[in-house]
Amino acid sequence: MRTLTKFTSTLFLALASFSYTAQASLIFELDTNFSNATTPLGNAPWLRATFETQNATTVRLTMDSLLQDSSEFVDGGQGWFFNLNPIFDAANLGFNQVSFSGISAAGAGGVVINTGIDFTNADGGGLYDIQFDLVGAPPADRFGMGSQLVYDITLAGGLTELDFDFSSSPQGGNGIWKSAAHVQGITDANGRPELSSYIGADSGIICNDPDGCDGGGPPTEVPEPSVLFLLGSALLALSLRKKTY
Repeated sequence: MRTLTKFTSTLFLALASFSYTAQASLIFELDTNFSNATTPLGNAPWLRATFETQNATTVRLTMDSLLQDSSEFVDGGQGWFFNLNPIFDAANLGFNQVSFSGISAAGAGGVVINTGIDFTNADGGGLYDIQFDLVGAPPADRFGMGSQLVYDITLAGGLTELDFDFSSSPQGGNGIWKSAAHVQGITDANGRPELSSYIGADSGIICNDPDGCDGGGPPTEVPEPSVLFLLGSALLALSLRKKTY
């Protein structure tokens, strides 16, 4: 009977742990040019943002550049925009840079993160709560082709990836977007990298697959934490009941 009780208790703890670690990812693929300007080179998406819950108060944001021209970059002064659950104030978020690649240390270190409630506009594409003001020059410091930045975002009261799955507040007539960014260095008809445009994602992909959703297959369903908790509780209660006989 002790063996059953020990096994059931271990299973309960494992299920409880799983309910916290088997979290979904929220993916935004910025694939639409909403500013009626020249589109970045190549096929969309041109940028990808992935939000992954790490624990009860931390979400990891991975920002990937999928730009296909070495002259193109997410500009400094405007940058990359996100939204937050309106029950929270983005000014209370904490940001810690975890890693960077494809961008110089000066470029990664020069990123300025601005936050507030509906405090900034992206070329008529609505108002946003979070702005990553990236470095615009020199070229080595830019967030361009092949660049990546990773941040842990924290909120003392609790945070999940779904708290970033909100559209911008309408303003300006160019739609509302879950995420938007300003791309510069787009080549004009004369071959000069002097044009720019705003691109956005109007929806997010919820991915429960631990191997990622890049393959295009359907997400893998993960049991809800409440279901796991009830199952574990039932098994533990059963083992305790048996122990009394």
